[in-house]
Amino acid sequence: MSVLPAKLAKDYGGGSYYTIGQILTAIDACGLSKKYRQYAVAMFIDPEDLKQTFEMSFSAYEGMEVRREIADMFFDGEVEFVLRNGRSSQNGNPGTDPFPGGTND
Repeated sequence: MSVLPAKLAKDYGGGSYYTIGQILTAIDACGLSKKYRQYAVAMFIDPEDLKQTFEMSFSAYEGMEVRREIADMFFDGEVEFVLRNGRSSQNGNPGTDPFPGGTND
């Protein structure tokens, strides 16, 4: 939640979403576990590309269900969250911030 957003922003700019290639490359570059790649992809890929990406790359999972699980754990169920540089957008985490030090501006 802190390393990957910063790496994506540094390498690919501070946009709202990234491609699956950019996300997987950043995971490898940071030495992060590949065990939870589907969660990283669900967090950082454009939601409009979520279903197709998961069908092609993570067929054992349903993309929106993975994103919903993240939303339930970290963003009060708000599936339209957007992380930028490790911070949630106004669409995400409306006040109960589970991260030490916070993620909200």
